[in-house]
Amino acid sequence: MSFLSSFLYFYGADNFKELSLFLILMPTVLGILSFLVSSNAQRRSIIFIGSIFHFLITGILVLTLANRDLYAVSNFPVLILNSFSGNIENAVFLSVVSLLFSGASFYSLKYLKLEEKNIRKDDEGFLINDEPEAVFTGFMMFFLSAMTLVCFSAHMGLLWAAVEATTLFSAPLIYFHRSRRSLEATWKYLVVCSVGIAIALLGTFFLSLSGGKSGGSLYFYDIISQAKNFNPLWLKLSFIFFFVGYGTKMGLAPLHTWLPDAHSEAPSVVSALLSGALLNCAFLGIWKSYSFMRIGGLGEFSSSIMIFFGIFTVFISALFILNQKEYKRALAYSSVENMGLMCLLLGISFYVGREAEKLVFLSAIGHSLIKSGMFFIAGMVLFYYKSKKYAEVGPMFSKTPFTAGMWFLGFILLSGAPPSPLFFPKLFIFKFMLLGGKYFISALMIFLFIIIFAGLGKIFYETIFSGANNLQEIKEDKTILFPSLSFFSISIFIFFAFFYFSRGIK
Repeated sequence: MSFLSSFLYFYGADNFKELSLFLILMPTVLGILSFLVSSNAQRRSIIFIGSIFHFLITGILVLTLANRDLYAVSNFPVLILNSFSGNIENAVFLSVVSLLFSGASFYSLKYLKLEEKNIRKDDEGFLINDEPEAVFTGFMMFFLSAMTLVCFSAHMGLLWAAVEATTLFSAPLIYFHRSRRSLEATWKYLVVCSVGIAIALLGTFFLSLSGGKSGGSLYFYDIISQAKNFNPLWLKLSFIFFFVGYGTKMGLAPLHTWLPDAHSEAPSVVSALLSGALLNCAFLGIWKSYSFMRIGGLGEFSSSIMIFFGIFTVFISALFILNQKEYKRALAYSSVENMGLMCLLLGISFYVGREAEKLVFLSAIGHSLIKSGMFFIAGMVLFYYKSKKYAEVGPMFSKTPFTAGMWFLGFILLSGAPPSPLFFPKLFIFKFMLLGGKYFISALMIFLFIIIFAGLGKIFYETIFSGANNLQEIKEDKTILFPSLSFFSISIFIFFAFFYFSRGIK
């Protein structure tokens, strides 16, 4: 046995449950600690050190996937996963959450320091008064705990509770600037997402009823082993309510209305986590429900719903992105588009199998990395130019050239052009629709992609090469964008790695 295998045996798979509980509880303890210390510098250090520990331990647990003989799967139902065996989507999303939070914590070290000195007014002319850092750092750590719990949940009831916890813990983060617009965005987020979660709770009840005399267990392992015997009517109802409920939190149209406001009004570091990590957690609930439907022989029913609403969500994104005046809201609608693509790809997987599922992962990882990096940059654009309106920003190329270069690279990656990992999912969708004889839908998707590209392109062109900001000189901070550069680099590496190992889309 190699050194790595030995290490993973003693500290990974053999202690999976203990380490998973540590990952869930450690951020909560650090969040409480951040309320007790008196120094903002100490609070920033707490969030950064905690994120590094979280990322390292996550790496240890996820690497056990490469050592399948080391899995320790229990023979009794548990609320927390005993391993990632058969739960690769949990492992992938946990890795994304941990990586993004590490980047966000590094970004926060300087971002929060800049916010202390950043005096600006809201749209009504009132000075923005940020909430205390103790509240921000504390709820950031609570938010991490909740997202970690989502990824480790082995019970549909616990998964529901964890997703609801992400709503409660992220709401104070959206309200960080304490302006009228941020208050409105926070309440819209709480109300719309709470309604969605309530609908998902009904889905949980219907799933339990579908088990009938077999017990109605909500443990993943029990559902997977018994789904073939579930009542088809109750199982269909459970999926519909899960899809609507978790789809609301995921940002699927037409219940996406909270997303543009929350992403626009939250601090950019929070917007990055909402878009890159939180939406994936909600998608995990839909994925689990969809897998139960396929095992229960209802895959075609559920896939048709996902394909329809996936296309509809992309359509809504294209419709609204053309009229955006603020670059953060445009980025938010781009997130809506990518959630639609992920939903569409998962629905297509019923017909083509693992090839589409691999592209769901590729789309989720690529979007999370690129969009988080873009929101980090957007935060600095807002700091430099004091405006969210793209017409009042720039010309970045002459005033902030490094930020402009990163901004342009992010646009190329976000649009799905090579070397973006989002290129392959979009190409696959076009190929699937074309080969399936769905020429109208194929043409429609191409048209929608062009509209979204044009809408984003206009905003990025204006901010980089044009703009009407009269600031004479801006001193750039390049180190704060290290997470963005890292995430973009990883995305480009993923593009070439995927192309090499799969030779593109066959």
